[in-house]
Amino acid sequence: VGAWAVLSGETAFEAVKLATIRIIPIMLSILSAVFLYLLAKNEYGEKIARWSLAIFATATIIVVNNRVAVAESLFTSIVLIALWMLTVNTKKSHRWPYITIGLLCAAAILTKVLGLVVWLSVVAILWLRRSSVRNIVYVTIGALLGGAAFYLYGAVFDEKLFWAIQSYQGTNRVLGPNTIW
Repeated sequence: VGAWAVLSGETAFEAVKLATIRIIPIMLSILSAVFLYLLAKNEYGEKIARWSLAIFATATIIVVNNRVAVAESLFTSIVLIALWMLTVNTKKSHRWPYITIGLLCAAAILTKVLGLVVWLSVVAILWLRRSSVRNIVYVTIGALLGGAAFYLYGAVFDEKLFWAIQSYQGTNRVLGPNTIW
């Protein structure tokens, strides 16, 4: 969002227009809607996919949250893309889909600590579908790279402050219906 603001000509953090920063979460919301539809269509069929999309596009809390610039906007898109890729590529024996899913797991971890859930979910799905251990290893290597990059990012700047912020974000209740309205 910050890079988009700079590219849009904004020069002062406190003077950024809402129209400038809301475009990124809205685009991520559209991306999430597309992949939610594709995921539901692959797993449950066209009728369920349409209902899923209708609920996602009209549920008040989802609509309001999707216009706010928070990490969850990116996180949701990453989760849906990774899960969709599992529905499309698990029958193939190529390694590249699994490497890509591993990189999506890394991106999820870099977005939030909660990104570990994406990796755990993908591994659980692969395990339940009796995917090869090699595919699980590809996904895990990507997740480990994301975790290492996350740790190094904090260590390079100020490790103590970084983990204090991560701890605070994990326990606070700043986001939610009470603060959005």
